[in-house]
Amino acid sequence: MSMVLLDVQEHVATITINRPEALNALSTAVLKDLEGVLDQVEKNAENRLSQVRQADNSEMLDKKFDAKEKGDNQYAGDGG
Repeated sequence: MSMVLLDVQEHVATITINRPEALNALSTAVLKDLEGVLDQVEKNAENRLSQVRQADNSEMLDKKFDAKEKGDNQYAGDGG
């Protein structure tokens, strides 16, 4: 199962963080997958809008990081 999904409909790229078992927390692996998906979106000049959302949750992605990885995660910042 992929941790980051991409769906493009009518020039709108919807990127979904698909890690519900970890409450969609951002880990190093998720961020690497996300970087690859964002590269795909950027390469398609027809995309006019991108949105990032969480699987199993209608709210927009909140800034969450996997606490188990926070010490190793260059992306984690202060987690707040």
